[in-house]
Amino acid sequence: MLRIWDVVTEHPYVFSATVGAIFLSYFVYSRLHHLKDVQTLQQSLTDFFFEQLSDESQKALLSLKTLFNIVSRVREFDRNGAGFKKPFLLCFSLLKKSQDVGVVKRWYNSASDVSDVAEAKLAFLRYFASYTTEIYKVTLLTAASAGLRSPNNVLCDVFGITPDDIIFNGFDDNTKQREQSVSDKKVMIPRYFVVLDHDKQSIVVCIRGTFSLEDTVVDLLANEEPFLDGFAHSGFMNAMLAIEEETRGSIRNSLLLYPEYQFILCGHSMGGGVAILLYMYICYGESTLSEVIGDRVFECIALGPAPVYLSDREIPSSIADKIWVLIHNGDFVSRFSVGTFAQLTYELRQIDDMSFTALTGLRVVYNTDNTELEEISRKLDSSRQNGFRFLTHPGRVYRMHRNHSDQLVLQRIGSGEVDNRIVMFDSMFKDHLPMAYASLFTSK
Repeated sequence: MLRIWDVVTEHPYVFSATVGAIFLSYFVYSRLHHLKDVQTLQQSLTDFFFEQLSDESQKALLSLKTLFNIVSRVREFDRNGAGFKKPFLLCFSLLKKSQDVGVVKRWYNSASDVSDVAEAKLAFLRYFASYTTEIYKVTLLTAASAGLRSPNNVLCDVFGITPDDIIFNGFDDNTKQREQSVSDKKVMIPRYFVVLDHDKQSIVVCIRGTFSLEDTVVDLLANEEPFLDGFAHSGFMNAMLAIEEETRGSIRNSLLLYPEYQFILCGHSMGGGVAILLYMYICYGESTLSEVIGDRVFECIALGPAPVYLSDREIPSSIADKIWVLIHNGDFVSRFSVGTFAQLTYELRQIDDMSFTALTGLRVVYNTDNTELEEISRKLDSSRQNGFRFLTHPGRVYRMHRNHSDQLVLQRIGSGEVDNRIVMFDSMFKDHLPMAYASLFTSK
């Protein structure tokens, strides 16, 4: 698959279409921001070019459109919607290229060839991670059957279990999240299930992420609320509380019935974030499930979750060491929160406030000498917005990549390496997809 940025810069038709659509969108963004239908207008501008492109170019442009739609929400976090002095696309391009020569280059240069996880543990993670990627098939196959197959039947087929192994199935023939009232609040609950895995002697709670990248962005741009000793993403926290309330009785009975079974929570994307909060809530929140956990193996595996929690107090190692946060290289969701989104707008403003002219900026963008870009990168590395909290990844955080021998490497990193800014890797969207994680784990 061609890298998104390469497609834009190397294919004239795509470049012209993208620049035309974005400049027109920028005009609307900066001049007509009081209109409520800006996103609708952006869609129509993009669609004008879309059908004329090849399939490959269409895929690249769709990914770009998602990114620009993210950036179009800058106004909610930025100087009361004041316009930019320089062309917005120029600021955006300078930010992207300065990251390429700075934080992106450092990220790839720091990649280890040796995994920090032993083979036995890697096998454990690989097995339960497959739940988090295969869960998407349940929705697709149920919807495709047009009511001819029940969600229970599909779940059994996908995971090789029997109906008696299903403790709870939160699926129906709708691909969307479902709404439920919890403590007088309307809460959007991701699809999930709880099953018995007799082969691995485990009780598994698996929570699905959202189906759309743009829906994911909406999910991520939520406020924080008090949770345990700190703050948590409000949407994920409320979804977690709904799941815990909905399944508490059936999970408790299963834990009592199978005292020797492991208890595994897992999920991808939003599902991973909800799983992390559920794990923490059971460990030292108000959940009565903690009473029946005992000394069994109890762990959480989250693929590509967003930062979900912040506290001044350190999470006990007995809890943090059992939360596995696995991040595939440039996965943007793992770097996305209200705080990092505000940081993105702050960095764009930092570039806009720099003394060079727009023409100088264009020269810097197209210059093969990266000296000036590296200087911009250093300035942005030291800038930090202070208007919004930066949520973090509780637990053990690992970056996932292939080494020079094409072996899977899980490299231990600090949460601070991924939770303090949005980095625009060329593969930032592709790396988040469930099939990208599945491919990493299934290949040798």
